[in-house]
Amino acid sequence: MTIHTLDIPSLPPHPDVVSKGTVHVPISPISVWPVDNIPSLYTFPAELDVDKLKRAIQLLSTVFPSIAGRFEKRKKDDKDEDENRIGIGIESGSEFYFNLTQSPIPLEIQSLTISGPPFPSKRVIQETLEPYLPDLGMEYVRAGTDRPLFKIRYTTLLPSRESILGFSWAHILGDAAASLTALKWLESFYVNDIKAFDSSNSQFALPNYGPHVTLPPLPNGGGITLKNQSQFEGYPVDQRSNMYSESRKGSERIDITLSQHEIDIRKNQVVSIQRERGGEDTNLILSSQDIISGWVITLLRRAGHVINGVIYVCDFRRFCQSHPSIPSTLPYLVGNIAQMRQISLPPASSNADPPDEEMKDISRDIYEIAKTIRKEIIELRENPDILLPWLSTIAGNLVQSAEQGKGQFVIPDQGEIMVNSHIRANWHLSFGFPEDQTAFHNFYSNVRFLRIYQSNPIPGENPPIRRIELTINVPKDMKWVVDDLVGKDKKKWNEVK
Repeated sequence: MTIHTLDIPSLPPHPDVVSKGTVHVPISPISVWPVDNIPSLYTFPAELDVDKLKRAIQLLSTVFPSIAGRFEKRKKDDKDEDENRIGIGIESGSEFYFNLTQSPIPLEIQSLTISGPPFPSKRVIQETLEPYLPDLGMEYVRAGTDRPLFKIRYTTLLPSRESILGFSWAHILGDAAASLTALKWLESFYVNDIKAFDSSNSQFALPNYGPHVTLPPLPNGGGITLKNQSQFEGYPVDQRSNMYSESRKGSERIDITLSQHEIDIRKNQVVSIQRERGGEDTNLILSSQDIISGWVITLLRRAGHVINGVIYVCDFRRFCQSHPSIPSTLPYLVGNIAQMRQISLPPASSNADPPDEEMKDISRDIYEIAKTIRKEIIELRENPDILLPWLSTIAGNLVQSAEQGKGQFVIPDQGEIMVNSHIRANWHLSFGFPEDQTAFHNFYSNVRFLRIYQSNPIPGENPPIRRIELTINVPKDMKWVVDDLVGKDKKKWNEVK
């Protein structure tokens, strides 16, 4: 296997993204997440046009100039002779920023001979994306190491001439939503070239690089309590890989697919309980994600797992939008605009699964969990006195870790489950091919770490049926119990007409 690397020259930033002459783009404290990267991979039924791909990468660098830049820091007291900077200072000993170096973007190209499909299934989450994913290495997580933050690998499969496009996006560039927006722009540039900028073709607004949320200073006590939430502690970068491997030991992965019909049945059952209860929560609108989270938590509890809390990844792009600390441009900001919220859950009515258990009893537990999650999200979305101190406290932890060259270890503590959902995000990009002949893939699953994606389209299915995929690891001795409960629940749902 030989990999050839092409250094794709970047272009100057679009003047409506950053002002002409801008060299340094400060990174807000709440966005300082230098460790980890966001992988994305796409399979196609034939080869891409490499020349069009190279052109698209160049155009992408104009609207996402940080992908051609470098992650750096300096002491806060350093004098900056260059006034062409945007953003706000960081309340710490260091200022982290992107140096818009307009460096080349690495495009790796390889051809591989394989006898079958590149992956064992069309499920989004795979055990590995090797050998189709470019490697950013480990140095990029440390500021000032002059390493690329974005790489692409293009693979041609022989003899079929199918192709695969893999992306590695450093988390310091932005969260998954920012990464997805960049990939959608890349697809649009590939299909439309510069016409992608035309209002008739553009699917989304131009991104921006600031300002981020204006955070209040931490109080003397160091901010609000994060309830000993270990996800925000800093850990040595070179130890984290072993920590993740150790956390998976003794667990097995469970994959669940839910049709929209099954989700609607479960949701209707829970809403029926909500109406029966009445009171002030009668008009509370529960999302499909709330219901799915509640159902999975009840599954684990019924299987004998003690779950007292949930770590919920909250995208706060549209929270508290009328508050002066929240810029109107935040929804289109290139940065990390999602954080983990710890939510205490109501106790289970029963951890057992008696033979005569009725669906209605389970629905009551799901309703209580879903309601608790939804109320917490509403509180964050509508109350800046809760949102802003929470973000300030997290930002303080993130900056402290980054200054020490450490990173986060994102695994739920005992008695907790983490929910990272992309239920509303359409990650499926076709690059001009029929959608049902393409697929999107990601990887990684871990214990009590629930990941949710929209399923890949099934070839020839017309009209396509919307399905949601859930992936989570559970202790090995619990897997058969959870599998059995899932089968029983789905059978009951399908009996409902």
